[in-house]
Amino acid sequence: MKYRHYLALGAVLSLAATLAFRPSPSSAQMDTDAIDTFTTASNSLVGKPLADWGDLHFVDAPSRRSPRDFRGHVTIVRFWTAGCPRCRASAATLAEWTRRYQGQGLEVVAVLLPNKGRDVPSDERVRSIADDMGWSATLAVDDDWSALERVWAHSGPRYAVSVGLLVDRDGIVRAVHHGGYLSETDPRGRAETMSFRRALQRVLAGEDGRI
Repeated sequence: MKYRHYLALGAVLSLAATLAFRPSPSSAQMDTDAIDTFTTASNSLVGKPLADWGDLHFVDAPSRRSPRDFRGHVTIVRFWTAGCPRCRASAATLAEWTRRYQGQGLEVVAVLLPNKGRDVPSDERVRSIADDMGWSATLAVDDDWSALERVWAHSGPRYAVSVGLLVDRDGIVRAVHHGGYLSETDPRGRAETMSFRRALQRVLAGEDGRI
């Protein structure tokens, strides 16, 4: 009887230890249906120049561009991964914003983060993937994810790697989307999306876009 008691106690202690030391999921591993806990587009990057993204490859010529090449435009830089439902929803939102605000100088740069450990897709393949995802944007590929790390610059927690940055005509970051659903209708990301959009409208109007 005592032997069975000790076995049961050992099993309970083993389970408790496993749960206690289980690592928390990374931003890329979070459940895509989880509620987005970010409700504002504020971040320590806001008010600072957009960092140089390094050797970022653009699908259409010129294949090498720097953030300075986008000065004079209001730019949204959005990172994304193929097949991600959050990115698909975000692509639809940004496509709609592009149609609505392109005449006011909005340009969206959609940066693909390819699967690590696999060959980088060709430009033609990137176009095909982007078309399937619903992107209407200037396409770029961050081959080794180094541009993401440069731009994000350890600026704090994020929901996912699919972050977005609103950059004004002078190259200053005015709002940050921490990944997840960029959607005006989906409750999983609506609050942060609306904060981001309000900043966008202020920047397009020539205001400082301060959140």
